[in-house]
Amino acid sequence: MMGRVHQSAVRVVVAAAVSLCFVVLSVAAPMSGADDDYSLYISVDDTKVGIVSGNLTAAVTRDWPRIVYWHSEDPFTPTFEVSFPRMFMFNDTDADGVFARSEMLGVSFLDSNHVLWNFSAVDQGFSTSMGAFARFNMTTHLSIYRSLEDETVTLSDWAIVTFGFCIAENDVTYENAAGSYVVDGKVSLSVDVSLDVLRQVNSTCIALEQRVEGGGSASMFVIDDAGGQVEASGLIDEREFGENYTHRMVNADGPLQRVSVAKDDGTVQATYEWASLASCNRSSNTTQLVPATSYYTDGVGLTIDTAYAAVEDGATIAFGGIIGLDEGGFVGRMRDWVMEYLPWVAVSVAAVTAMVALFVWRVKIKRGRTEGPRQ
Repeated sequence: MMGRVHQSAVRVVVAAAVSLCFVVLSVAAPMSGADDDYSLYISVDDTKVGIVSGNLTAAVTRDWPRIVYWHSEDPFTPTFEVSFPRMFMFNDTDADGVFARSEMLGVSFLDSNHVLWNFSAVDQGFSTSMGAFARFNMTTHLSIYRSLEDETVTLSDWAIVTFGFCIAENDVTYENAAGSYVVDGKVSLSVDVSLDVLRQVNSTCIALEQRVEGGGSASMFVIDDAGGQVEASGLIDEREFGENYTHRMVNADGPLQRVSVAKDDGTVQATYEWASLASCNRSSNTTQLVPATSYYTDGVGLTIDTAYAAVEDGATIAFGGIIGLDEGGFVGRMRDWVMEYLPWVAVSVAAVTAMVALFVWRVKIKRGRTEGPRQ
């Protein structure tokens, strides 16, 4: 009788082991990756333009210039966000070039409560250099309000701002006066900003506000500049530290400024980059504007203010940016996750299997004692 009990327990253990092998082999099999059969998918509705391009899935919202994006393949991906909520007019009273709230003379809101955004049709196609691509833009007229609290219009139709978005299958090289840079296909989206000034304002500078947020455990921001790397936690609200809560970012030597979104352990998962120079086009000539950038955290994410010297009416300020994913920070395929945690998975399943086998064995023993010897 005891031999039959042991045989039953052994059969349970063997069955569990076979099941474990089947699960591991099934999960470890490669998922359908972005490089196996690339396709660019665009969807348009009343709230957003949706994009699926390789390992990048993104939504560009219609309520204000905002890109919400995540990894298409990674089962544990957080959601990231880059947005452009406001522009500020200010006088640089301390002559440091950096925007401070105390220097503000007016604000221009970019959300749909204050402006009406016009979306172009999505232009999709194929070219030798870009591969499959899609591009579109959103445009609106901006007015200036007295302050963040007092939304009295002080200047209507001050400027026209256009945000252009482009996604491509292949890596595409762009350039500005500081050099060339590459927008990675399948994991990056380029953003071009153009501000056409219609009426001159009574201020010396303007600043564009940019917001960067990470979801889940991706709450750390790594700021790259000419002075090195600085880490800032998005969970800390630096506005509580008094009026001088902003930090200056030293301009990078290359064509782009960069902020990375990282997990608590330092693993970088997403990036936002913008041009270290802006082109200022006037009727007679073209010059380069060097932005002065400051940043702070507010308990939710990172706010970046990029300031430019104000220009007269009839001029256009243009610069570019990139939102993207860092593939090194993602699993990408379930197989990689299984291989990384295989010892933990094996030990856990083995422990569960042993517990089940022990439970079955004890039930068999108890049942044998209750029924007594067979005649």
